[in-house]
Amino acid sequence: MNKVLLIARWEFVTTVTRRAYIFAVIAMPLFYGVMLGLASLAGRSATTNAGRVPTALVDQAHVLDLGIARAAAALRDADAASDPLAGFAAPAAPTPLAEYGDLEAALAALRARTVAIVYVLDADYVATGGISVYTRDAGMFSQQADRQRLAQVADAIRAGLLHPVLDGDTLARAYAPASRIKRLRLNASGVPEPVTDPSGLGPLAGSLGVMLILTMAIFFSAGFLVQATIEDRQSRMIEILFSSVTPAQLVLGKILGLGGAGLLQVAIYVGLIIVPGATLLAVFQVSMVSWRSR
Repeated sequence: MNKVLLIARWEFVTTVTRRAYIFAVIAMPLFYGVMLGLASLAGRSATTNAGRVPTALVDQAHVLDLGIARAAAALRDADAASDPLAGFAAPAAPTPLAEYGDLEAALAALRARTVAIVYVLDADYVATGGISVYTRDAGMFSQQADRQRLAQVADAIRAGLLHPVLDGDTLARAYAPASRIKRLRLNASGVPEPVTDPSGLGPLAGSLGVMLILTMAIFFSAGFLVQATIEDRQSRMIEILFSSVTPAQLVLGKILGLGGAGLLQVAIYVGLIIVPGATLLAVFQVSMVSWRSR
């Protein structure tokens, strides 16, 4: 057993002091962090810029009332703020809606880039539902913004159509029938309680997190083992080792040492995630109460 521990210690120290290992431990988190940061900044910048440019509306059917639409949307957003899932998938900020009296004025604004898109409600919209959309060449982030604009325009049209026949709370419910949701979940005792886990992952995320960590450790350790074996064969060190230890002791020592190096690398990655923002604790949550109850 002493020989196995000596081999494990040698493999562990040799692996963690290699330049390639140190570079991988430092460079991989930095690389992914920079990539995620750039992607987040690009998406946020595109969404912010899209939200600042108004959406033009030409109401040839005379069904829109932007004042009513804004009031109904504000009430819906205020009601939805109490939903636990609102923070988990918060919608983007609405873009300003600008109504134009004729199509030519709206198109002129679109050419001047003072509006991002033009929606034209046909004169027979109530009977046919016809809407014409005018846009310019858009970038790679425009599809999501266009869907949000279309949903906002549809909400404004809904409010305009409902306002003549409904008012007050009835209009608010018809405009947003599921905005005031109170989510409850039965606990282990069968008693309803408010939902505190918006993601709905719960203990499952903990199991997936442990599986992910162990999988990463196995792959890292396997790579280190192959590299160490090749180096031993090239330097003929393995022949010298076989004269002092059995093959089983050699393999077991390498597995212990290189496995420890792989677990150390994974532990560093986990620490880099937990310490700055406790993100891993929020996602990989393991319910210890449920385990004790079993």
